[in-house]
Formats: sequence, C-alpha cells, structure tokens
Amino acid sequence: MAWVSQSAAKSASLVRYSRYLGGGRRQMLALTRELVKYPISKDIVSLISLSYEDIVAATKTTDAFDLEALDEFLSSDAAPDDCMQISDLDGFLTAIAIGPGLIKPSQWLPVIWRSEQCKFEDTEQAERIYGMIFARYNLILQQLAHDEDEYGPLFWQTENGTIIAMDWAEGFMEGVQLAPEAWVPLLEDPEGPAIMSPIVSHLHDDEGNPLLGDDPDEMDELYDQAAELIPSAVIAIDKYWKARRSESAYSKETIN
Repeated sequence: MAWVSQSAAKSASLVRYSRYLGGGRRQMLALTRELVKYPISKDIVSLISLSYEDIVAATKTTDAFDLEALDEFLSSDAAPDDCMQISDLDGFLTAIAIGPGLIKPSQWLPVIWRSEQCKFEDTEQAERIYGMIFARYNLILQQLAHDEDEYGPLFWQTENGTIIAMDWAEGFMEGVQLAPEAWVPLLEDPEGPAIMSPIVSHLHDDEGNPLLGDDPDEMDELYDQAAELIPSAVIAIDKYWKARRSESAYSKETIN
C-alpha cells in the first residue's frame, strides 16, 4: 500500500456527518470517554537524552521532513517489529500537536517504538530519524497556524484507490491516551460528538469489529465520509483548544 495526504480543503461538513451518525452520537461519546480512561503503560515511557529544544531548533524548516526516508526506516529491520508506521505515527503526532497541553518529548517519543527502544546504528542516525519526526510535528503546527487548507493527514491507500484511515485514527487515540483527563472538556462539550466522530468511527475492537455500527455497507459509507472529514475534525480540535487557552489567558501548559 502507498500513503496519501487528505487535504483539509476538500473536507465536507462535520455537522452533516454527525447527523449521518444519528443515534450513534451518544454511543460515540460514551465510547470515546471509555477509550481515554486507559493511558499507555508507563513501562515504555522512559526519559531519553535528546532535548526538545535542541531538536526543534534543528528542524524549524520543513526541509528536514523526508516522508519516504522516514517511512522506509519505520518499515526496516532497524526499527522494532511493532513500532508505529507512517500513518499511525502521523495520527499520534497530530494529537500531541493540537491537544490541550504540551506533552514532553520524553513522554511520547519512546511510545513510537512501542515494546522496545529503537536500536540506531549511531548518534547521527538517531538524530536524523528524530529530526524527521519533529519536522513532521512542526509541519502540522505550522500548517494549522498559518495555512490550514494545506494540512492533510497521512493515510494508507490501496492499489484500487481506497483510503484507509484506521491506522491514523488509532495513532491519534494513542496520543489522546497520553493525557486522557486533559481531553475531558472536549468530550463533554456539546460539539464534542460532531468533532470527534470522524476519528472514532475508524476504531475497532481487539477482534477487528468496528466500535460503531455493524452493517458492512453502512460502515463502508461511514469510513469513506469519515476519512474525508478527518482534516476538518483536526482543524476543529485545534481551534477548540486554542479558543480555551485564549479564554483562560494562558499559554499551552505542559502536561505531566
């Protein structure tokens, strides 16, 4: 499969989509509240030597973000077998970038590798890979701040052109789970279901069954609409937290 960027400029209405869900909106909200109750195990979240400030300073431009090189590394034998791939990594980074507060890199960088730490060949390779990860993180922030129509999540695309957003959505929820309590205001907001539904619609249980709905034809239509709407959902979430910070007159606080 290849990856594709879904531009926000082509997204439809979140309100229209939430109406399409109908009675599932209450189910979706209850489900999302359950999903954020369980933070990722602290066993895999350890301190790393790389400084956030140092990496950001080295990746202020988007030139450092080489998508194909990062994708190749994540798929190679050098990376842990169960590490994030390019699409779930992109969802993960998006949740961290647009969320309610600043999460320290020492909390989220090790989560990318999941069960074990990545074994880099040398310091130069580590700096290059982490630099590309931070470059993507910074690009998400820059696009949403200055040109949101250019923002596009990275989804998988099959040979016949079908967009698969499930991995991206799962990665996003992993980012949410890093600070579940901080996300509660959005989940309890009246607009929460409409904003979060395109993302939650792509989630499945451990047996591969969709968490929302069970009719195959209905779910195919749901997936198509949801993938189209995820860019708008990301923009709406970003604006929601920015508005709350503006109303409270405080900057993006660090979440411990």
